[in-house]
Amino acid sequence: TQSNSPMRLMRGLLSASTGTGVWQTVIGLEIHARVFSATKIFSPAALEFAALPNTKVAPYDMALPGALPVLNERCIEAGVRTALALNARVNTRLHFDRKHYFYHDLPSGFQVTQQRTPLAVDGTLAITDHNNGTMKEIDITRIHLEHDSAKAIHTATDDVSLVDLNRAGIGLMEIVTGPTLTSAIEASDFVQELIAILRALKVNDGNLSEGSLRVDANVNVLNAATGLRTPRVEVKNINGLRFLRKAIEYEAQRHIDLMERGELVNSETRFFDAATSTTHSMRTKETQVDYRYMPEPDLPYLTIHQDFITKLKETQPPLPRELAASLHERYGIALLDASKLVAEPGGLALFESTIAFVTANESQAHVLQKMIAQWITGDVVAWARDNNVEVGESNIKPQQLCELATLVNTGVVSARSAKQILSCMLDGTDQSAQQLAKALGLVQQSDEEELTSIVTKIISESPKQVSKFTSGQKGVVGYFVGQVMKKTGGKANPPLTNQIVQAQLNALLDADNQ
Repeated sequence: TQSNSPMRLMRGLLSASTGTGVWQTVIGLEIHARVFSATKIFSPAALEFAALPNTKVAPYDMALPGALPVLNERCIEAGVRTALALNARVNTRLHFDRKHYFYHDLPSGFQVTQQRTPLAVDGTLAITDHNNGTMKEIDITRIHLEHDSAKAIHTATDDVSLVDLNRAGIGLMEIVTGPTLTSAIEASDFVQELIAILRALKVNDGNLSEGSLRVDANVNVLNAATGLRTPRVEVKNINGLRFLRKAIEYEAQRHIDLMERGELVNSETRFFDAATSTTHSMRTKETQVDYRYMPEPDLPYLTIHQDFITKLKETQPPLPRELAASLHERYGIALLDASKLVAEPGGLALFESTIAFVTANESQAHVLQKMIAQWITGDVVAWARDNNVEVGESNIKPQQLCELATLVNTGVVSARSAKQILSCMLDGTDQSAQQLAKALGLVQQSDEEELTSIVTKIISESPKQVSKFTSGQKGVVGYFVGQVMKKTGGKANPPLTNQIVQAQLNALLDADNQ
């Protein structure tokens, strides 16, 4: 009846709950990962990023009459490896389905996907719970394979749209989570952890900006006091982890604001505008097309034998968490730095090739290893992203990096000066760290006799500051160190300078107390 309609019921709940309880964000993610393969999922057309438009296309990709699909085994292998890494149950009997919709980027009028029998179900991925520091299991409901659509290019000057069929037919893995994520940072952490796994498996590079991995977020909010839940809204056009967080935060707050004003939240698909950090309506769920799923008649049922699964399980590479834990245990690197090393393409290889040049004793080796790890996950990663390359493609040489860490550890250059030298190395140079330090005038002044003379002179010229120290104001030590740094043009060895200042001031204090 009309009195029990969903619309009237929602209005009643709104009026009863506005302004009460605590709103909780509920998030589910749909991640589309392009499968690393030489060819597309159902055709022999090659995969090549940034190729000239419509040059990597086979008859099947164009939906030419009579062209039939041939399943690419590499896509099945990639899917099973991913399922194993995500603790999912692999379905051993699979079939593909046609998902019908009509748009100019889909020549056949349907997408081949796995609606009824996904490749795998019931997986999990653990992330850190920021509320208490424990591990939180995120449910993965399904992993399935499908092909990508073509790329539509909408021109700004002409009233036309262009279609590039190079992307049509590329194999995708869609990884769908349950609604178990509760914050934007959790969603970002989940995607980051998933990207590290996909990279380790060599099935996807996790490049959001280039579209090889795309994320859609399903967002709604729940009132903990009343149990009222807003309709789910799907947010698309998210091409970065920072944008993912912004999109979820904006959309959740939009729901809360509407509910607090007693207004309705529509079930719809929205797109994220990165320029304004807002979402805008694309279409309502009620008006979405009926996809009329039907079994794909041109592909037979596929049986995945247990021997195939066992072989892949036995040849799985170490996963990121395992590698990070190993680095932490072997080298004493902080788990966060270890995780970053493992997650960044080429990061672990650069670290291991650099520490191979470390010749110090064990305790000093750990100091150098930590320093090297921090530089790679900080300065080197930042440089690589600015230059749109991987860490392994940077100009820095492992021997240079190790030598620089040794110079800092032995007090030849300061940690601050090392950043300048590191920048030169990243820009490309054959000079050693020692040569660069000398050429840039960054070698620290570490002659104890010379520094003692400078400290003595400065103390003798600063009776007021000495008086403050002898009266108990220990912080004045920083003044004397600063004066020494000023006198030496910032080249004085800070720890040695501080040691000399402390010794001379304490001697004066002892003399006053006698």
